[in-house]
Amino acid sequence: MERSRSMTLFPVVLLSCAAMFASAALAARTEPSGAEPAGEAPARAEPARAPAQGAGMGGAAATRPDPARDVEVVQVADGVHVFIHPDATESWPQGNTVVIEGDRGLVVVDSAYLPSTARADIGRIRKLTSKPVRYLLNTHWHYDHNLGNSVYLEAFPQAEIIAHEATRRIMNARVAGYPARVLAPDSQAQKDLKGMRETLASAKSPAGEPLSEEGRVRLERDVAAREAEMAEFKTFEYQAPTLTFDQDLTLYMGGREVQIRHLYRGNTPGDAFVYLPGEKILITGDLLVSPIPFAFNSYPSEWIRTLQALAALDARVIVSGHGAIQRDGAYLREVAALLESVVDQVRQATERGLRLDDARKAVDVGPFRLRMTGDDKEKNDIFNEVFLTPIVERAYQEATGQL
Repeated sequence: MERSRSMTLFPVVLLSCAAMFASAALAARTEPSGAEPAGEAPARAEPARAPAQGAGMGGAAATRPDPARDVEVVQVADGVHVFIHPDATESWPQGNTVVIEGDRGLVVVDSAYLPSTARADIGRIRKLTSKPVRYLLNTHWHYDHNLGNSVYLEAFPQAEIIAHEATRRIMNARVAGYPARVLAPDSQAQKDLKGMRETLASAKSPAGEPLSEEGRVRLERDVAAREAEMAEFKTFEYQAPTLTFDQDLTLYMGGREVQIRHLYRGNTPGDAFVYLPGEKILITGDLLVSPIPFAFNSYPSEWIRTLQALAALDARVIVSGHGAIQRDGAYLREVAALLESVVDQVRQATERGLRLDDARKAVDVGPFRLRMTGDDKEKNDIFNEVFLTPIVERAYQEATGQL
């Protein structure tokens, strides 16, 4: 089901036996660039091992939280609630969802990865208020922020789903067919699941060592989560955004003003963020992710400009696309400074004539890495995988005129 109306407006500690699947799963999250709409950059590769955004990265329980039930609900202002979701699987996080109440209806920001999570969120919303959802915003095209769209439209048929024009184009090209690609018999996701089952059956880690009891329980939970994901995808219905904007869209929800903006390309071509000027609340989507930013197929210099503009808002509360709620702009400024450091160092490397591999060796972000990971080995690996490796490549492309 799809309705369309366009408007242009200006003004873990990680499980050791799962590590064997990391490279393959990362490849599975990289879609062929040929599917990308004309004029767009190749699609972002999603991380195979996402930082444990909801609960932090300080270790994993033997049992996996239920992605639909084990949700942290935080009220950040009168009538503004944040749903912080646990990861859907060991490979996929779920974005934060924000519910903003107006006089006659609600604005919801992002609809999660699993449709069942969106359905459970709607149940939570109905316990908070009897008002209907009038608008659902997709902050960007990544699957973990919009696969629940159809669930919202089924529950609230009069709702409009808002996105930047570029986000809608990419969603139509990539998100619509994503579940079918996961379910394909020869997909990397199917191969990963097969390997995980074989590891369970053998009761041995990739190194040939016996699985610990904790490891076995964790892997059983990971397999169950993958199987549940695939079961949901068999009945998935894609729902595109129904209302698009270019730069600015302001919703006047009675006594509450909801500003939706796009400044520059950043984490994706069509990043949208939300600002509530009355409450000084900023909702960033994946322009900001904690505790470690994602940088796949980003636009480094424009991302920096965007974060600098967000910092200038001096928000009292910042809700990032993943991770804990922040009560000041310290982390936002830290990520902007980290990006600036990488861009400057890569530009200097290219001015010296260095190729990409040598430029990578020349980039030193040690102090930033230490503050974000505490020098934990697993967290350092994640930092390198989801941030440093892709951002250096994108900064190099930018510095050499390829981006």
